Amino acid sequence: MSKRILVCIESYLPGHAGGGPVRALSNLVSHFGEQHEFFILTRDHDYLSEKSYEMVTRNTWISCGDSKVLYASDTQWWGQFCRSLDELKPDFVYLNGLFAPMTRRILAARKKVPSITDIPCIVAPHGNLGFRILQPGNWKKLLWLFWARSKNLFCEVSWHSGSKRESAQIKRHISSGQKIRCIPMAPPMWHEQEIQISKTPSNHLKLVYFGRISPEKNLSFALNIIKQVARNIRTNSITWDLYGIGPVEKRFARSVKKNLSSKITVRFLPQHSHEQLQEALIKQSYDALLLPSKSENFSFTVLESLSIGIPVILSDQTPWRDLEERGFGWDLPLDRPEVWVEVLEKITRETILEKESRRRRAQAFARDWVLDYPQIGKELFS
Repeated sequence: MSKRILVCIESYLPGHAGGGPVRALSNLVSHFGEQHEFFILTRDHDYLSEKSYEMVTRNTWISCGDSKVLYASDTQWWGQFCRSLDELKPDFVYLNGLFAPMTRRILAARKKVPSITDIPCIVAPHGNLGFRILQPGNWKKLLWLFWARSKNLFCEVSWHSGSKRESAQIKRHISSGQKIRCIPMAPPMWHEQEIQISKTPSNHLKLVYFGRISPEKNLSFALNIIKQVARNIRTNSITWDLYGIGPVEKRFARSVKKNLSSKITVRFLPQHSHEQLQEALIKQSYDALLLPSKSENFSFTVLESLSIGIPVILSDQTPWRDLEERGFGWDLPLDRPEVWVEVLEKITRETILEKESRRRRAQAFARDWVLDYPQIGKELFS
């Protein structure tokens, strides 16, 4: 049965700085836009930007693929939200990001405004209750969470969890009695990509990372592993490409350049659109994605890598597990760095045929996963 869904998200297309939540929502619309009506209320600028989008009509619903989007200024989004409730009479309000200003205001208003309270509300935390919430300096978020629980703001709210790990986080930080829809974030629609034969010379490693550069991604750990591999005289050279430059990335880039072996080349490459990034990743024919995250709710980075045949080397703190048994990657413990070194050295010894076989297994897994998603995700708005 078709549903009308009012979505609130801090930034949306054509912006991309919001990362995973933007891609998750765009993908969700691609999969279910013909089945449900999506009305997406967002701000008229990208995440952490004060510059409004050019060539975008504001404060009115405009068609965007299989959805309609309203771009509102920071001072007008609340009025547009209240007006949309009256005009659209949605079956669900779907909020992206637990600590997003939109989410916090709407949850607070649900206790006071009947027109909001009467509509089923789904919150997608997008990893907000993971590693970062327990870090020093997050006292404002922890204080708001304590206040929200004391005011019972989560009463009759349901949750879209992207993994069993996130479901456990919701039960731990919110309440064990919450209604949780444990459904993975929506992947991109499947487009067959030709597998590229590895062009990496013998005893050379070509690694990649793309996405936000932040403490929970644990990239300093990755750099230390690369340095250990470089000390092995059998390894001629290592290239590590990181896509996505911003204020945090530039600080990290400055720290990386210190004390690098001549065997190691680290390249910081600018942010790309999704299409440009896919093209660059295919062209470069990387040996593996290196992602030693301390915590991951889903990670589109992993699925996007597998979809174009890039094997993945991950920590065991993500939902992607048993990768070595499946033949296209590894999920490794962070307290055993020597195992990471062994895996990278193993890749340098693989033949071209072995690399090609691993690439094909990676893409086949991603294809099956994506094509099965409509059946998996159909319960989200039931």
